[in-house]
Order: sequence, then C-alpha cells, then structure tokens
Amino acid sequence: MTWTSRLLLLGMGMMGMAHPGAQAADSPGLWKAKTLKECDGFLRETPRGYACYSHFATRTGRGMETLRHLEGRLQLAPRDPLRQLSLGRLLLGSDADRAEQLLTAAAQALRSSAEHEREAWALIDLSEVLRGQHRLKEASARLDEAGAAAAASGDARLILYVDAHRALQLAHSGDFGTAFSLFTKVQSEASASRYPHLESLARLGQGKVAFTTAKYVDAVRFYLEAATLSGGIEDYLNEAGALRNASLAASQATARGQMDASARSEIEVRSRLATARHGSPAHRAEANFMEAQNPAAPVARKLALLEEALALYEKTHDWRASQVMRFLATVRRRADRNDPEAARVLERAFELARQSGDQQEMARCLLHRAQWHREAGEPSGAAVDSLAVLDEVERVRDSQLDGSMRAGFTASWAWVYYLAAWDQLMGGGPDGSPAPEVSFAVTERVKARVLLDLMDRAEADTGGAEGPSRTRRDAILKQISRVQRRLIDPYLAPGERSAFLSTLDRLESDEAALRVEMAREDPRFASLRNPLIPTVAQVQSALEPDEALLSFQVFTAHRDLPSWVFVLTRDRITWHDIPAGIPLQREVELYLGQIERRDGTEGIGASHLHDELMRDALADLPGNVSRLVIIPDGPLHQLPFDTLLAAPLAEALAARYEITIAPSAAILMRWRATPPPIAPRTVLSLADPELEAASVTAPGSLRASTLASGLQLAPLPWARAEARALAEGLGGGRVVVGPDATEAFVKSAPLRDYQLLHVAAHAVVDDRHPERSGILLAPGADAEDGLLQIREIVELDLKGRVVILSSCRSASGAVLEGEGVLGLARAFFQAGAVTVVGSLWPLRDEDGERLVTSMGRHLASGRTMAGAMAAARRDLMRAGLPAAAWSGLVVLGDGDVVPLPNGRGLGRSEILLAACSLLMFAAGAALVWRGRPGAVPGAA
Repeated sequence: MTWTSRLLLLGMGMMGMAHPGAQAADSPGLWKAKTLKECDGFLRETPRGYACYSHFATRTGRGMETLRHLEGRLQLAPRDPLRQLSLGRLLLGSDADRAEQLLTAAAQALRSSAEHEREAWALIDLSEVLRGQHRLKEASARLDEAGAAAAASGDARLILYVDAHRALQLAHSGDFGTAFSLFTKVQSEASASRYPHLESLARLGQGKVAFTTAKYVDAVRFYLEAATLSGGIEDYLNEAGALRNASLAASQATARGQMDASARSEIEVRSRLATARHGSPAHRAEANFMEAQNPAAPVARKLALLEEALALYEKTHDWRASQVMRFLATVRRRADRNDPEAARVLERAFELARQSGDQQEMARCLLHRAQWHREAGEPSGAAVDSLAVLDEVERVRDSQLDGSMRAGFTASWAWVYYLAAWDQLMGGGPDGSPAPEVSFAVTERVKARVLLDLMDRAEADTGGAEGPSRTRRDAILKQISRVQRRLIDPYLAPGERSAFLSTLDRLESDEAALRVEMAREDPRFASLRNPLIPTVAQVQSALEPDEALLSFQVFTAHRDLPSWVFVLTRDRITWHDIPAGIPLQREVELYLGQIERRDGTEGIGASHLHDELMRDALADLPGNVSRLVIIPDGPLHQLPFDTLLAAPLAEALAARYEITIAPSAAILMRWRATPPPIAPRTVLSLADPELEAASVTAPGSLRASTLASGLQLAPLPWARAEARALAEGLGGGRVVVGPDATEAFVKSAPLRDYQLLHVAAHAVVDDRHPERSGILLAPGADAEDGLLQIREIVELDLKGRVVILSSCRSASGAVLEGEGVLGLARAFFQAGAVTVVGSLWPLRDEDGERLVTSMGRHLASGRTMAGAMAAARRDLMRAGLPAAAWSGLVVLGDGDVVPLPNGRGLGRSEILLAACSLLMFAAGAALVWRGRPGAVPGAA
C-alpha cells in the first residue's frame, strides 16, 4: 500500500457511520411499507411513523415520487408538524437548509402541544442536520433539548436513542474516550432490552471510535456486528453502511498484517453488493468516492465520480465536501501538473475544513499539498507543510482526556510523523540541505508521547483529582475485581466465562468514562499539555563520552515509507537506512522463533539482523563507546539486541556493550535529571504467591497465563530461590512469598522504604485488552482479585525506584505505532519507576532465577543497572547457556541508575553497628563543639 493510498483510506475512515436515522424497532413494518399510503397510516399510528417515507424512497428508488407526495400533503396543511417532520426527514441528505427549517418548525409545534416523543425525534434529526454541517455547538444544544423531551415522555428506549446520538456527537467533536464509553453503555442496555436497531447504532459508533484510534480489528468486528443486527431486522440501508465501514477498517487491518487478505476481500464483496442493492444516495456517493481512488480507473471516470459526489455534499452543506475536493484537486493535478484549477480546489477544501473547525481534514489537505511539493522536486516546501500537518493533528490529540484514546489517535496518524521526519532529512534545511536535528525532534514528538504527558501531569502520584468521579470509579473497580476473581477460575464453564467477559467489557468502559471525568475535573489537565521535547544538542550533552544513543524509526503499516536509525554521540548525529517495516517485522519474528528453539541455530539470523540494523550504526561510533541506549520502534520492541552477532560465530553484542532500552530521548532525559532517592532498605521481593486459581500442583516452568481462556497456574519454586538470593546478596531486604505475597500487601506496603521492588510471579499479558494485563498475586483481602493490573499499578508509590519484573512478557505487550509498548513495564514507569527490568517473552522459571541472582551479585558491588545486567549476561554466556537463557530480561528506562552506590546494603547486625558508630561520632562532635571558644553550632 502506498502512502497516498493510506491517506485515502484515512480520509474515508472519517466518513462517518451508517445513517443513524430514527427507525422504529417497535414498528418494523414502517420501513418495509410497499406503498406511500401505508406510510400515511404509520404517520399517525406511531411517533416514529414519519421515518417510513425516507425508507420507502431509499429502498424503492422512488425518491421523486415520495418528495412530490409529501410536498402535496404539506401544501394542504403547511403547519402540520408531522408533515413538516416527514418532509424534513426526507430532505436530510439532499437539501439541508430546508430540512433544518422544517425540522425546527416541527419541533417547536410539537413542544407546544406537549407531544414529547415526536418532539424528541424531530430534535434528534435536527441535530443530525447540524452535525453534518459541523455546527457542533448547535447540534449539542438540540440534543440537550431532545434529552429533556425524551425524559418527559418516559420512554426508556427514546432516552437511549438520545444517548446514542450524544455519543455520536462526542465522536464527531473528537472526544473519543467519552463517546466510546457512552456507545458501550447504550449497546449493553439495548442488547439486554432487545432493541436490535439501537444496538446496531451503538456498534456502529464503537466501530467509528475504534477505527479512529487505530484499533482496526476491533472496528471490523463492531461494524460486522452492526451489519448482522441491521440485516436481521431487514434494515438493509444501515446494513450497507456498516459493511462499507467494515471494508475500510479491514483494509487498514490487512495493511498491518492483522487480518488475512481473503477475509478482507470477502468483506469488500459483501459491501459492494449491499451498497448496490440497498445503499442510499449518500452511500452511493461514498462508493463512487472509493471507486475514484482505484489507481486503474481512467482519469475521466475519476473526475466524473468525484464531481457527482461533490455536488451532493455541497447541496447539503455536508462537511465531507472538503474530502471530495482535495481528492478532486489531486486527480486534476496528476492529469495536468500545470492545471491552475487544481490548486484552487485544494485551497477551497482547506478553507471549508477551516471554517467547519475540522482540524483532521485541514491536516489531510496539507498532506496533499506536501505531496505535490515532493512530486515537483521541492523538498523544502514539503518539509514546511508536513510540519504544519503535525500541529493540526496534535490539537486534536491533546483534546483527548483519556490516555488510551490519545495513544490510539496518535497511532492512527503516526505515519505522518515518519513522513515529516523523512522530509526533513531529504531537504528540510533552508537551502534544501538535510535537517537531521529537526527530523530527530519530529520523531520525539510521537515516541511514547502519552507516557510523557502522564509523567508531566504526575498522574501516577495522585491517580487523578478527588471527587464524586473518583468515588464512583472506586466502586466500579470493586465490581471489576469481583468479576475477574471469577474469570481467574480455570474451571469456569465456557458460557459463564463469556457472560463474565461481557460484564467486564461494560465495567471497563464505565471505568474509562470516569477516568475521563476525573481528568476533566483535574485542573492540571488544562495546564500541562505541551511537554518539552529536547533538542539534539541537549540529548548529546546528557550522553557520557563512552555512550551512544540509537533511535530507530520503523513503520509497519506499508512498505514504501523508509526506515532508518539515528546515531547520536556527544559530538555528532548521523543516520542510516534500515529495512522497511513489514519485511523487518517478519525477520524479527523468524529470529525469535530460532532463539526459542534453544539449539544454537540462531547465529545466521543474529548476524543478518546485525548487518541490517547495527553494522553501519556501530561503525560510526568512537572506539571507546561501550554503552548503548536504544530507542526501538515497531517490531524492534520485541528484539533482544544483546544477542546480535557481527558474524555467525562472533561474540554477541552483550559481550562488548551495556545495553539499555528507552521509550524516548525526552523521557530518558527527564529521568536523568531526577536525583536518585535514598531508601533505608535495599529490596522488597515478592515471589511465588499462593494463588486461589492454582490448577496444577507440580512446579511450573513458565511464568505466564491468560485471563480470557482461564488461568493454568503452577507453583514457581525457582522464583522463591531467586527472591531469597537477591535479598541476601543485596542485604537489608525483605522477602515475601506464598500466602503472604498478596495484592493487598503491595498496595499498602511502604514501597518508598526500598530502593528496589522485585516480583517473581505469574503474569497476564493481554495484547488485545492491555488494561487487563497484570501480575498474579494472592488476593489478601475480600475486595481484591489477586490480579494487580495496570490501572492499579499506576497508583503505586514508586517515584525514583527500580523495579525488577521476573515475569513472562513483562517488557512486551501490544505495540502501538508511535507510542510503543502498552504493557506492564509502562505502568510501572507511570507509577514513578525510573528503571524496569522486564522480560521480552515467556520466561522459564529457572532462567529468571539464574539471571536475576547473578545480576544481584553485581548490583551489590555498586554497579549501574545496565552494567549489572551486562555482567550477568556474560556470566551465563561463559557458563555455556543458550541465548534464550540470558537475553530474555532487558533493562528498560535509565540504565545508569545505581541502586546501591556504596555497594551491598546493610544487614540487621550491620545496621546496629552503624547506629552505634553514629552515636559515638555524635558524642565526639558535641565534645568538639564544647571545646571551641565562641563557636555557635550551625554558624557559617
């Protein structure tokens, strides 16, 4: 897929949901009427009978006949609100001005006659007209009025419909987190009450938000469920729209390797058939728009299709007219580069987007203009426009109150950061020369940006503002714990598991909505939106003479965006090409499989990846460099860089370099600027907790499990040995194992009393639902489920501390484009930790024990975290162990941290001896002061 194809799909993805019109689930016959006379009957019989006419016109293709029929009826009774409502509804997609006039008059008349239900429907449709013109404040006001009318009617279903449209309004205005939570609430209640049309509408909304936040597989699922629900009630109009959106989402999922191409093709065929048979004029216009994007289509055909779509959208003042204009401009320019009309059409598109306040559409217009500069050989112009794109994207990004929604939205636009950074390297300087410093700053604007925001807000320390939202959230978290306690049971029946998972979905959505409210109530949200991005010079000044930073840029969504690595030392910055994202992803997956075999066959793969990723970068380094800070990207988050070899039989990089993995240079500098804390004790170790759900009594080998399929857990005897050896080696530590290693204990323990927190236990890593990932402990209290999850980890008090997670995949998880890994390690960073040791893959119990015990011995000699890990790796390499045994754990964050600057901590007897020495010193000091004439204690 070319980058321009990606732009087309991104634009189409915001085309919206299928038509959410007010159809009557309680009177399904009204949208299957065979004659206009039947619709006349429905108009008086049911509050939503007015919708019969628009469905009759769309389904039968007899739009003009229906229009004449309604115009004639309205002439006979021009002030009849039901006739106004019927005609206004019919004109929604063709004459927005008159539709607004008629619906406004109908709503006012119905309010005067206290016909609350019909008034609410008129206001819902009126809000749809206003939203289509991007008049969002007016649309919100009409929905508030509709909500009051619905409440006055006492119709629970109507109240849900208003909520569904409120959610759609929120999504359209960019508040994706609140929108998704509200859609989920509507879907759950509609499903329980058996309102299939309303449930379909909610699924469409969930799909829209999922698409916008880069959850493309989820979007396909939501859209297909909406299509099935609509088809089940013979609502073929919305079925066609849902399938069209599913096709768009499937295209994005396939481009990322998340969906099989055959499955995508099947969805596309279904979409075309449904659109051809049942689509509305708006659906057909969008289908024409998509057809115009086919590279094989003749230019004349593309122009005709776009002109037709544009005519419809301009007539209805639809905000989507800007989308059609910018593609029309590009088609014209490619047909004739000297066509002056192309530039004028693109400027019209940009101005229309600006007037409507649609910042994402403004960004797309700028992207097209940047591409024109590239095609014309004007790199400096492309560089200017692509930077302007980022400003527009970040205005929308920063309006997201929920961190996961911000990350997802950024991921959907991450490719434009890579493109903008590449433009700078290709000629972003004022004289057309490369501008690597600007390019590096661009990549830093997207890497782990949400994590940086959260650190700026100090959210980890407070968990958000106190208040009613916090109280309600605490109650929901208790419900989540109760549900998860049941899900942990490995013997839970499949039907019960499915029901509990559905309940968990709803509760998590409610919890996310309350987090948004808490953020909105927190005054810091408005004041801390622009974290400082360091310059290249600032990063270089933070590097030591024997240290280098390697920052990778790898985009996996399609093949033609370049990938490269920046190499920074104290006095220079260079960059080198590396393989494109998709081929590189496959190479990394193959290599990880070779390591997993533990038979020494990974040498060729290790040397091949070294040549592609590291050879040129390392050749740039001064000979004294022995420490590497690596900022991975895309599939490289899974790669154990320590194992790479310059040649199949050469020593691994671990033999020469201390390697630390950092999420971004900006975060690394934040950590390095923070003075390390001093705690009275060295390490708190929790190991091999006694789990309620333990289903196996024999010792286990892997420290991993899954929640959705039931946890198959076993004791971890090596974990206990690991904890004891670490505490003994460091001195002054505390070991908590078995039934005492509880979730309740961790939440109440004085964690700041310890330099290190060490956990050796089973972990749950859920790539699809990262928020469900956690560490399995004994509950320790009735209110706990024993699963210390991300939402709970972030509220621990770990400021400045080091965390060692000797659990499966604690350094991995779902990889989000731009943001990086959404997993357990990230949660501990949010909680204030500056260094996290975590595992890249399912960790064997004995491997964790060997590596952590050896690392502890080296930490006791006063080494840095990266230095201790490097020395431990070399110990195991000399012992002849395979790469899988010594490379699974990696140092994340600030590897320069020295947890024990003076070496091994003090045991109890040593503490007593030290205390006695201090007392003797204090007594001697007092005598000295007494013997100095005129001395005043404390005086300078």
